[in-house]
Amino acid sequence: MFAFDYEDVDAEPDHIKLKSISPYLIDAGRLKNSKLVVSAQRNPIEEVPKCKYGNKPADGGGLLLNADERDQLLESNPEFRPFVRRLIRAKDYLNGVYSYCLWLVDVPPQFIRSTPFVLHRVKQVREF
Repeated sequence: MFAFDYEDVDAEPDHIKLKSISPYLIDAGRLKNSKLVVSAQRNPIEEVPKCKYGNKPADGGGLLLNADERDQLLESNPEFRPFVRRLIRAKDYLNGVYSYCLWLVDVPPQFIRSTPFVLHRVKQVREF
């Protein structure tokens, strides 16, 4: 039984001879239990705070942009490109949708005030 490893996508494969392959597609010959499969757990193995949310912006939507809003902002204000970042949420990832957020950390206030669209979005966050 062989596994193949590639240094990069264009490289020739390295052949690795294995006694058996685990369900995780690794060399099971090195494992104490070659058929070990990690099972799902509902509770943490240690005492830790519960995770209520994963990636949840708490801005009332003011800093979130869809692809069209991002394109419009950057077309008229290309200097904002460093302050627009891609946001990967589960529903976006699963549906092939792209979302973005305004990342305004360390942006000078006068820079924000000079762009009506961004200033309006910041005001929305304040009102939230």
